[in-house]
Amino acid sequence: MIDVHSFVPPSILSILKRIEDAGYEAVIVGGAIRDYLFGRNINDWDVATSARPEQVQKIFSHTIPTGLRHGTITVIEAGEICEVTSYRKEKHYNNGRHPELVEYTKSLYEDLSRRDYTINSIALYRNGRLFDPFDGRIDIQNKILRTVGNPQQRLAEDALRHLRAFRLAADYDLEIESMTWQAMCQNAHMTSCLSRERMNQELLRFAKCDWTAWAPKLGAGLWLRHPLYPGLSILADGMIATREHDEHNWLQVLQSFTAKECQEIAIGLWLLRAYSATKTKPSLESLQNLQRSLGKSKHWLTSWMERLELLKELLPLSVDLFIPLLAKKLIIKEKSHKDAHMLLALLAMQKDLPVHPLFKKYQTHLKTLPIEHIRDLAVRGSDIALHLALSGPLIGQALFMAQNAVIEGRVDNKKPIILDWLKKQMEENSDLEK
Repeated sequence: MIDVHSFVPPSILSILKRIEDAGYEAVIVGGAIRDYLFGRNINDWDVATSARPEQVQKIFSHTIPTGLRHGTITVIEAGEICEVTSYRKEKHYNNGRHPELVEYTKSLYEDLSRRDYTINSIALYRNGRLFDPFDGRIDIQNKILRTVGNPQQRLAEDALRHLRAFRLAADYDLEIESMTWQAMCQNAHMTSCLSRERMNQELLRFAKCDWTAWAPKLGAGLWLRHPLYPGLSILADGMIATREHDEHNWLQVLQSFTAKECQEIAIGLWLLRAYSATKTKPSLESLQNLQRSLGKSKHWLTSWMERLELLKELLPLSVDLFIPLLAKKLIIKEKSHKDAHMLLALLAMQKDLPVHPLFKKYQTHLKTLPIEHIRDLAVRGSDIALHLALSGPLIGQALFMAQNAVIEGRVDNKKPIILDWLKKQMEENSDLEK
C-alpha cells in the first residue's frame, strides 16, 4: 500500500472521495502515478472514474466541459485543477490519430487496456492500493518502455505514440522493448499523417528532455527517420540492423562531447540521413520548421545549412580524401577542432566507421600541415596592403589565396615567398588587379 497523504494534494483526495460518496469508483491515473514511481515531482493530476461526464458535473459545482467527446470534465476543487475522465473503450482508429467510437464502461481494466504504454497504465485508489494489470511498475523498475497489449495494434491506433515513445524513453532513460521497437519500425510510415502542430508539440517536449543518456538509442532511429517535416524523408530500412553499431559509436560520442553537443549531433545525424536517403538536401522550409520547433536561432539554421553543404561534398569520398579536405575547409572557415570532431562523428556514423580512430587520423593529418589557423600564415593584411598596394576586399581575397596555397603545399609559409607568389598571381589574375 502507498501512503497517498505523503504526495497527493488534499484537493485531489477530496475529488476522489466525493465521487466515491456518490456511489462511483475513482482513481488517480496517468503521468502522476508514473512520475511518483519514478521519484519525480508531479505537475498534473488526472482522475478516471466509472461515473459518466454528466454525473461528474452533478457532483461538483465548478466544472468545465473541456473534452466531452472523450468523456473529460475539468474539475476545480480548492484551487486545484484536475481532469476527470470517465472509464471508456475506444474503437476504430480510422485516421491513425483519434478513435471513431468511444464507449463508456464500468471497468477500470478496460479503461487501462486502451492506453499506450504500461508505465502510463497504472491506477491508484484513495486507500493507497495500486491497480497495475499490465505490470507497469515492473517495467518502471526495469526501465523498460512497452506497449499495453499488442504493440502492432497499439501503435497503429495512434501515430503520435511513435513520437511519444522516443520522448518518454529519452526523458526517463528507458529501453524500448524489442517487440515494441519492431512494431515502431514497421508502422513508422504512419507518422506522415500527423499534423505539424501535433508534431511540433511533441518535438518541443522532447527538446526539453535531458536525453543524453539515451543518445545511443536515439542515434539509431531519431524520429523513426520518417517524413516528420516536408522535404525530410528518411527511410527506416535497415534501422534494426544498424542499431548496434550506432549504439557503439554513440557511446564514443558521449565520451567526447557535452550534452548540448550530443543533441546537435543527433539532430545532424537525422538531417544527414535525410540527405542520404533522398539524395537531395533537406529543403529550407523543413529546416525552418525544425528551427522553430526546437526554439533555435537563425544563426543555428545558417550553421546547419553550411554543415550540410560540406557533408554533402565529403560523403562520397574515402577517409584518405575527406580528412584533408575537411581540414582545409575548416581552417579556411576558422572553425575549431570541436567543429571538426562533430562533423567527423556524423561522417563516421553515416559511413559505418568507428569514431575515435577518425578523430586520431584527423589530428595526425593536422600535424602534417604547415598551418592550422589563418593566424599562422606568415603574412598579414597590412603586409599585402604595403607590398602589393591592395585594399578593401582584395586584401581578403589575397589572404584566402595564400592560405589555400600554403595548406596545399604549393607555397612555403614564408613572408617573402608568399608575397612574391601573390605578385605573380596578380600579374596572371585580373581579379586581383587594383
